[in-house]
Amino acid sequence: MRSLIVLARLLDYPTRELQQAAAEMLEVIDAEQHLSRERRFELKA
Repeated sequence: MRSLIVLARLLDYPTRELQQAAAEMLEVIDAEQHLSRERRFELKA
């Protein structure tokens, strides 16, 4: 699950690189089929 990689990155201190990649990471979460719609919404909040 790519979303686990995204979540692990988000738990790191938010560096400039992470902040610049935020849109791409949100796309990964949106595409994740193993997560419910509600869970994806919560992760993006």
